[in-house]
Amino acid sequence: MNLEDFLHHYEKNLTTPLDTEKPHPKTSQLSYLAQQDLGNALKILHKIDYESIENIQDNISNIQDLSTAIQACFAQGGKVILAGCGSSGRLAAIMESLYHKHAYKDTNAPIYTLIAGGSSALIHPQESAEDQLHGALETLKKQYQKQDLVIGLSASGNAPFILGLLEYVQTQNPAHSPWLLCNNPAQALLKRTPNHLCQNPNIRAIHLHTGPMALSGSTRMGATNALWLVLMLAFEHVLHHRSIKTLYSAVLDTILSLNYGLLEAFITQEAASFSKKQTMGYQCPKSLALILLADLSERGPTFGITPFKHTQHGFYPYALNWQQHGSPDPWATIIPPSLMPFSPPQSIRLDEACSSTLAITEDKHQLCFENPSQHAKWAPIAHQGTRLLALKMLLNSHSTLVFGRLGFFEGNTMTHLKPSCYKLVDRLIQQVRMRLLHQVSYQ
Repeated sequence: MNLEDFLHHYEKNLTTPLDTEKPHPKTSQLSYLAQQDLGNALKILHKIDYESIENIQDNISNIQDLSTAIQACFAQGGKVILAGCGSSGRLAAIMESLYHKHAYKDTNAPIYTLIAGGSSALIHPQESAEDQLHGALETLKKQYQKQDLVIGLSASGNAPFILGLLEYVQTQNPAHSPWLLCNNPAQALLKRTPNHLCQNPNIRAIHLHTGPMALSGSTRMGATNALWLVLMLAFEHVLHHRSIKTLYSAVLDTILSLNYGLLEAFITQEAASFSKKQTMGYQCPKSLALILLADLSERGPTFGITPFKHTQHGFYPYALNWQQHGSPDPWATIIPPSLMPFSPPQSIRLDEACSSTLAITEDKHQLCFENPSQHAKWAPIAHQGTRLLALKMLLNSHSTLVFGRLGFFEGNTMTHLKPSCYKLVDRLIQQVRMRLLHQVSYQ
């Protein structure tokens, strides 16, 4: 599809907005709260994060089926290929990093990441890549065998990159049906695209009822939280024999008790540093580095900035450092096997003198944030996957409100959006239309 075809068929999309693109009714004043009432803003984001994972309970039986498919794939010597774009692609890399070593004892990674734009998209988001299939299809053909299981991750459920891969796999007479995990109901997808793959009997789909995002369209938050939990529950059941229902209940309890209020001082300090055009440095152990890297990278498309790079028009550069324990290749300590060898863009700096720093550590299962003037420690979270999910949620809320204080969104609407793919063109049209009509919702 080219842009002309997209716009020609766009009229029906105006009357069938996707849940993941609608403005959240609880965050209409988020930009004001970010600047004037951080405590209340954090309470609202905490509640929305909790609801994003609470709402997957209707899909517990589907998660059981997904875990059965993963188990059958591993039993036949196959690998699970996790394919995603943007934040869902980084989620795939995190899942591989977290679980690949638990499945096989040899050097072959049974969990394989396929991310739109290639491994460099871990750092420099390439949103246009989700509209491009050819390169990814060639990569998949080199890796795919019939005993493999392909799981496509797409918050919208409409990414051409994901739908094209699944369409190809289901024509190859696979031993295991491919899966689509998305955050919009089938009815909305079919209204937009009557022949959508979600109605294909050869493709299994899980539709998560995540609802609108806290920041309109920012699926790195609630949508990716829900996708994370689905994958974590399935892999934990297969690899560690954990009860899906029991672990799900424990995750809900953990997130419900997570104290977002501890972030307030760190948000204020970081926003003040950026307003002074200072370089912000982040430090963490390698066990947390991929989570922090994802949050830093995803600030780019969300707020229209260029992470890890000084630019003529931007002043939000970062430096990142993690404990490498003498490794000759620092990236090899955090990048999952299927994305190695990894060649990061030259603009990223792993160690640099910074005007301000934020250290994120874990001590006896406790997440800790520390800068020169503040220190915060959260209650222990023994389960590693849940602890990393909690960190992701904290970092997403932290960075969202930092840039809210700096004026990078209005209400709950992005104001620095760069429409570099059809999804973002759709989002921009919807948001401009809403503003012109003085609407507060898409209804």
